[in-house]
Amino acid sequence: VCIEVMDRLESGEASSIMGLGFGRLNSVTSGISPGHLHVAIGETNMGKSHFGAAMAMSYAPICPVMVVTVEMSRDEYMTRILARYSGVDSRVIQNGKLTQDELGKVAAAMAKVGDLKLHIYAASNPTDAQVRAEIRRMTRYWQEPPKLLVIDYLQYLGRGGRNRVEELDQITKDFKQIAGDFDLTSLLLSQAKRDVQERKDRRPKKVDSRECGAIEN
Repeated sequence: VCIEVMDRLESGEASSIMGLGFGRLNSVTSGISPGHLHVAIGETNMGKSHFGAAMAMSYAPICPVMVVTVEMSRDEYMTRILARYSGVDSRVIQNGKLTQDELGKVAAAMAKVGDLKLHIYAASNPTDAQVRAEIRRMTRYWQEPPKLLVIDYLQYLGRGGRNRVEELDQITKDFKQIAGDFDLTSLLLSQAKRDVQERKDRRPKKVDSRECGAIEN
């Protein structure tokens, strides 16, 4: 292992991957690294899904990306991505009442997105085994594994445990294990506790991830 690390250092190869358009975030996190679990915690209606989609599109031009969406359908998630790429409001795309100019922008965005190694896996409550099977399927299709796995989001998942805290703790550990087993980065979106709203700065902390102690640990 030491020899492999030294070879990488001498070649100047980075162990992490930097996303596009997140310069300040990259400087803090050093991008994504294999085997890591990152958690983004946000309040209700504060844009967790938008952030997840933005992160997916930040890395998709660089490396394969897979999104597990529990909250939305594939069409809904793709609509958000097309809105981001085209600059056309997602509500306009959803209702289908586009001007010729907007239609042209969306078509151009579709062409760009279509060239990316981006896979959206929509399931109401995917099990650990189902997510692993989908990663293997896309690895065969792309002939390389995804480097980023975005999970949107934790509180929509369930495993039928004895209580909700233990259940979410296990789910968090599952995605940490997936990151290690597939040599990728898991980005897990999580809802913050309601009492964050009572603070002056309303900035969530690790301890604020709703019902889940595994993230703090």
